[in-house]
Amino acid sequence: MTRCTRNMPFELLQSTPEYQFHTEAADEGRSLRYNSGKPDYSLIPMASLAEVAKVLEYGASKYERGNWLRPTSWEVSFGCLQRHMAAWQSGEDNDEESGRSHIAHAACNLIQMLHMLENHPEELER
Repeated sequence: MTRCTRNMPFELLQSTPEYQFHTEAADEGRSLRYNSGKPDYSLIPMASLAEVAKVLEYGASKYERGNWLRPTSWEVSFGCLQRHMAAWQSGEDNDEESGRSHIAHAACNLIQMLHMLENHPEELER
């Protein structure tokens, strides 16, 4: 189980395994960063997310900016995800309406589902 250390007093934080001290002389004079236990966003290939951003821009123009952040039925998000993946699997690269990648549309649906799970877990129905 992961323990949240965000609001932990410094004295307690120092005793956690996640907290690492930098004591090497080579680090002297450099800023310290305590990133142990935090997500490493450098692992996400940002260029690959450009198409996802374009799909979100399309959605913002079709509905409104941030519309996807509101609670919605899990069946709707999952159905859209499956529809885009089925179209892609059958050989169609881009969505006919938006002109954007079916894979990027599917990624947007997965991101929406993650957002729902984190922010509206009471809506989850399987």
